[in-house]
Amino acid sequence: MGLEHVMHVAALFDVLFPDLVEFERERGMMPPEFAAFTEALEARILADWQALQRIATIHLPGSERYDPDGVGLTVVWADPTAPDAEAALMSQGEMLSYMMWYYLVMGEDVRTRGGGAYAGDNRHVVYRGEGWSPEDEADLNARVPRYEADPMAVRYWTFHYEPSGALQIPLVSIMAPGGSPQSLWAYADRVNRSGASELFSHWPIPTREQAILRQNMATALVGLVDWLETGVPPTWPMVP
Repeated sequence: MGLEHVMHVAALFDVLFPDLVEFERERGMMPPEFAAFTEALEARILADWQALQRIATIHLPGSERYDPDGVGLTVVWADPTAPDAEAALMSQGEMLSYMMWYYLVMGEDVRTRGGGAYAGDNRHVVYRGEGWSPEDEADLNARVPRYEADPMAVRYWTFHYEPSGALQIPLVSIMAPGGSPQSLWAYADRVNRSGASELFSHWPIPTREQAILRQNMATALVGLVDWLETGVPPTWPMVP
């Protein structure tokens, strides 16, 4: 997921979930303390279904690279494998909690690398809500905090990789427990938007046991080679 996208989420979160996060205080927490904080934050987000549904309908204007159809980028991605609307909304709550964790925990490192500031700029961004009235959209945009990009931060992050999802050759992704499914959902969304979903295959592996992981990495590599040679996407076995 893009750094600037996470910054948009944090700005919207401050409006739609007021008082759930004390931004300056939470940034200083240590990892053990943060684990309990994120668990509690996710529970509180899911408890406010109305606010979660509202932020899930907001779209951001995207560049042609990331939003070729011009429909806007979804603020909070849902698990594409969710069996129903309720499960999808629950996954969006998990995603929102993950994004806030990223913003609060990684934010200090991001600011340090960017010369003390972020590269994002939302001074002229108009946030749109699917199904929102013009009055509600105007009220949201009036209340969202605005920030200006720092030139030094922009220069730094311009030269660092952010995936577009515009695959040119097949890509196989494997993920064991402990990985970030939210990042996978975000990347899969980029791939779908770029029109390259036929070149992307994901294989979830339900174990971190090293011998099995090594074996399955070899299986994934063989499957990728076969895919390149035959043009037929692989079908992955379920690992016990």
